[in-house]
Amino acid sequence: MTHGSSTSSSTPEPDANQGKKPEEESSSPAKHPSLSSSLFKLSSGRVATTAIAAATGPIVARLYDPNCFGILELAVAFTVLFYAGSRGFGYGLAMPLATSKAEFRAVFVLALLLGGTVSTLVGVAAVFAGEAITDYWGHPEFAKYVIVAPLLCIGVTIRNLLDLVLSCERQFGIVAVRGMIETIGRRVVQIGLGFTALGNTATGLLSGLVFGVGAAALAFSVKPLKAVLHVDGEPFRFADLKTVAIRYRNFPLFRFWTEFLNAVTYSLPIVLLGSLFSVKVVGYYGVGRPLLYLPLVLFAQTSRNVFYIEVSKATAHGHSAAPVTMQLLRLLVTLVAFPFMVVLLLGAFLFEYVYGPDWREAGIYAQLLLPGIAVMAIGLPVSAMFEAKNRMGEGLLLNIALVVVQCLAMFSGAMLCDPNSTLAPRVALAFLSAGTALIWMYVSARSIKIAQASRRQTVRILIPPCLEAFLLLLPAAISYWIMGSPIATLVALTAACVIYPVLLHRRHPGISRKVKALLKRRGRPEPSDIIEVE
Repeated sequence: MTHGSSTSSSTPEPDANQGKKPEEESSSPAKHPSLSSSLFKLSSGRVATTAIAAATGPIVARLYDPNCFGILELAVAFTVLFYAGSRGFGYGLAMPLATSKAEFRAVFVLALLLGGTVSTLVGVAAVFAGEAITDYWGHPEFAKYVIVAPLLCIGVTIRNLLDLVLSCERQFGIVAVRGMIETIGRRVVQIGLGFTALGNTATGLLSGLVFGVGAAALAFSVKPLKAVLHVDGEPFRFADLKTVAIRYRNFPLFRFWTEFLNAVTYSLPIVLLGSLFSVKVVGYYGVGRPLLYLPLVLFAQTSRNVFYIEVSKATAHGHSAAPVTMQLLRLLVTLVAFPFMVVLLLGAFLFEYVYGPDWREAGIYAQLLLPGIAVMAIGLPVSAMFEAKNRMGEGLLLNIALVVVQCLAMFSGAMLCDPNSTLAPRVALAFLSAGTALIWMYVSARSIKIAQASRRQTVRILIPPCLEAFLLLLPAAISYWIMGSPIATLVALTAACVIYPVLLHRRHPGISRKVKALLKRRGRPEPSDIIEVE
């Protein structure tokens, strides 16, 4: 159960022995890199990619206006929906389960054919009915760019399948490098075109997006393709496609709904904001939201994976899941309290100062969205309790509830206020944030109850880090909201950013010590190295 996949969805990490013949498993186990090394490569690649995007974001924001970013977000939103159709079949995720190289090849070809078919159908629809489709959704500005969605769809399909092949081959370093190539390629083209006649047009932003995805799909593609297509003594047969389609039919039967709801959860606010309000509003939303999701990308999903393993082991051995649940909550709130409090108190100021005067509204949107995303940052990892306790039906209901809340929030903002006013999208996003927060609060409380953990102890864990971050940032907030001094605000904020890591190290020395232990460890790390905080 996840919230909102993007076009750059992370590749699943298969087991080292899956997708190989038994004799291969036993013959060369020492050739595989350690788990700690694999985790470090993927994590460092993700951090580097995020840092590159964040560092170049202000440059791109000053070269293109919010309307251009709105069209870019619509392209990504429709791509995510279309890609859910091909990824939703789920056959690509069956590749690590293949029992032979021939079967592995058949699953890869089947997934590629399905992705190509969906992208082709979408492309035909975009050519012949693109204008009618965009007019129906209230996005006439997007009509001449709609062909970008199927191009991105096929590029993402190829890239993600090749990344999965590389993961099965334990080539995690290449997977990380491909992610950096995509981000660098996208930014180079966007910034380069921003200084030409295509500057301040959606064409420049979309060209960079297509180039980045295409570069990632082509980079280092020869080795994984050779590995998957070259099988000595076993020629390819189309009958193999039917065999694997039947054998792994549970993937499309059950995986589709999760993928589709994840895609809808990500794309629906973007589509409705553009339909009910304006493309400019979509641009503000699209620039403000990614920064809020950084803690989820960097911490929440990784913590969720580790937490799932720990809870599953505890359940299998009849032990209580309460201790590891408390450890996870303590870690999460310690890591995300300060950055979230910065956005909550100073979001409008930071966006105006870093991105330019045109982007102050994006900072206000970020402040409105923050409560829902902050609660999600806590609820998403602990929601792994549902899978660990075999209560996946509750996870499906959660996704459905999120979609309903999104629809109600968007239409409520349009009905209660003038859709052309500045207040209407703010009200819609406030409702969206409040509804999302309530749902994830319920998920968190339900997960804690299933773990049989103390709610009173949970409150004692969550409140102190938030209060500490608030008090540390209070001088900066007073400098901005009361004194109106940008220089004093920056000085106070800089001082808080310097003091906070020192306080974090003194109060929780386990964080830095465990990170160092994880990086230095040669063997398999203990899960407590990742989630335990003293």
